[in-house]
Amino acid sequence: MHFDKAYLISLERSPKRREYFFKKAKRAGLDVEWFPAIYGLGVDIDDYRDRGYIADDFELKLAGSLGTLLSHVHVWEKIAEDPQCEIGLVFEDDAVFKKDFKVQLDALPTDQVPDDWDMLWLGWHKLDCEPVSEFVGRPRKTTGKSVNSGHFAYMIKSSSVEKLKALLIPYNNRNSKDLILRRKFDQFNAYFLLQKIVKTPIIGFDSVRKNINNPNRLEHKPGKRLIQKIRKKYLG
Repeated sequence: MHFDKAYLISLERSPKRREYFFKKAKRAGLDVEWFPAIYGLGVDIDDYRDRGYIADDFELKLAGSLGTLLSHVHVWEKIAEDPQCEIGLVFEDDAVFKKDFKVQLDALPTDQVPDDWDMLWLGWHKLDCEPVSEFVGRPRKTTGKSVNSGHFAYMIKSSSVEKLKALLIPYNNRNSKDLILRRKFDQFNAYFLLQKIVKTPIIGFDSVRKNINNPNRLEHKPGKRLIQKIRKKYLG
């Protein structure tokens, strides 16, 4: 499966996470460009509203989700504006893959992926799909927690960017990007690898988005708080 350019979404304040990712990318022979993520608490709401990204009824409830959505949308725009990029590969900085990632991706036959795809997930948290070939499936419209979710590694067509943007913006900040897309699977052509080739760490990393959404989410979880202290020391 071919892609033209690859991007890593990562906050400027997370250099150790980025360093960890790029070590993995180098081992896999991947050329990935860093795209500085948008920090949700630092967004100029009035400016983004004037530019049409934010809804008139917007209320800042989930700052992490705001930053995440805008970061992905801006990466998509970069892909769409690049005449040399028909297919983009997008990572978040908690993506983990083996050194043969490119071999695995190259081994995915293009005729096993329907021509109409807009977005192809290379990794996910939980999966509920209807197989359409030996390798990929269409997501079922399910309400299960974390099912058919996770935007830490996926491919997107430049020609599909405007369609996908229209599903997310103007944004009112009531739900996360993942949840909005899951609810609108019938409005674009989403496909998932049936066997993921990108994962997220079992321990060590935590969700930046969730932590920004709720700074006190680990307050009553001493074990996880300890893990995150270790993570911050060694992985940023």
